[in-house]
Amino acid sequence: MGACAAPGPLSETDGDIAIDRIVHAARDAHALDDVRELASIGPRLTGSRDDARAIDWALGKFSRAGLQAVHRETWSIPSAWHRGFARAEMVAPERRAVPVSSYGWAGSTPRGGVTASLVRVDGAHIEREIARSSSTWRGRIVLVIPPAASDSLMAFAQLRRLVQAAQDAHALGMIRRDPRPGGLHTGPVAYDGRAVELPAVDIGEREARQLDRMTAAGETVRVHLEVSNTATSVPVPTANVIGELRGREHPEEIVLIGAHLDSWDLGTGAVDDGVGVATVIGVARTLKALAVAPRRSLRFVLFTGEEQGLLGSRAYVAAHRRELPNIVCALALDWGSGPIAGIPLSGHLEMAPAFSALAKRLAPLQPIRVGNGYSSFTDAYAFTVAGAPGIGLYQDSPDYGRVGHSADDTFERVDATALDRNVAIAAALVMNLADRRERIGASWDAATTAAVLSRDGQRPALEALGLWPPR
Repeated sequence: MGACAAPGPLSETDGDIAIDRIVHAARDAHALDDVRELASIGPRLTGSRDDARAIDWALGKFSRAGLQAVHRETWSIPSAWHRGFARAEMVAPERRAVPVSSYGWAGSTPRGGVTASLVRVDGAHIEREIARSSSTWRGRIVLVIPPAASDSLMAFAQLRRLVQAAQDAHALGMIRRDPRPGGLHTGPVAYDGRAVELPAVDIGEREARQLDRMTAAGETVRVHLEVSNTATSVPVPTANVIGELRGREHPEEIVLIGAHLDSWDLGTGAVDDGVGVATVIGVARTLKALAVAPRRSLRFVLFTGEEQGLLGSRAYVAAHRRELPNIVCALALDWGSGPIAGIPLSGHLEMAPAFSALAKRLAPLQPIRVGNGYSSFTDAYAFTVAGAPGIGLYQDSPDYGRVGHSADDTFERVDATALDRNVAIAAALVMNLADRRERIGASWDAATTAAVLSRDGQRPALEALGLWPPR
């Protein structure tokens, strides 16, 4: 690692020289060490003891990076949840073990488990299936296989509706194939951080195909399911971690960059979202090392509760509602371990010229596409729905769907070369946004936000998630 370039002003007039200096300084950000440390804390379920340890760790990292106004902003998740065990066995028409993993915030079977026949639900037509066949679910285990080409946001949005319908119908449990490729995954059963009573489990790809084929052919398939989880009956406090570099001319205008501290518990959250967390900390270290003094304020936020439904970022937006018109852009890093390769504008097409020009300057470091698109499963989406430009930076991570939310999400899956490059790219992006002479982007009122989200096909899923209309 080389020494940092000498401190000095970094403004848009420096052009490519500024980017070169940022790239050089980013090499000394030690982002990989941060991923290793965070993953060593272990799985960080929101509201858990290790969630609290990660918050303390992040406060220390921001303080030592030299950020100003470092603090935690407390919010509460409706219930904290702890995984016990989950196992399943097909007992008829043949006997064999069926690997499963519980969904997060799902319930438990009675001690000793339940044995029941499967009832197949067409995962492509959830509402129709509820209306047509839920009366037959009593005392049975619901089997749901979403189609491979399904809209992932809508499939997730419909899950809580399906779980509630199964509970109301007195089903004994649910077996569902997560749309992600590969082996077993986990994820939330709802978008609100509330535990449910129904035991709901993910099933492996091969076993899902087999059970789907057998039930579709009319065979009576009986499964023994045993699940043991625990959840609190009262809200549990957690916190977002915040620090900033205050702007020299327009400190009230804010460029925000964030990631999420929490993780699922099958792995250690190194990729999802340890890489994003380390990138945010690395950007802070890099810009402090260069002694930058941008025109606008740079705010660094590490959210909790992302995995349960963007709860931390939604809490942040609610707490900072009056500040939203001053959000120039809210960037989030939560798309795997690969290099930053895209900027989805989330309907804010007015920002395309500026981002395209910057992408052209960054092309020697990494080709970056600019176009419209939505980062529905990142904390940026909480800002998008509130009318601010929320942009979840797309990363070229071919294995992300297979690794995220699975037991494979460990430190060994981190791409160290891409991580260093991402620190440099993200630092260049936020510095460009914060130090431009003229502000770009716009914060919209609720009516404009609703019109754009409707135009771009976001409304159906937001309605299913209970996030419509925008407020």
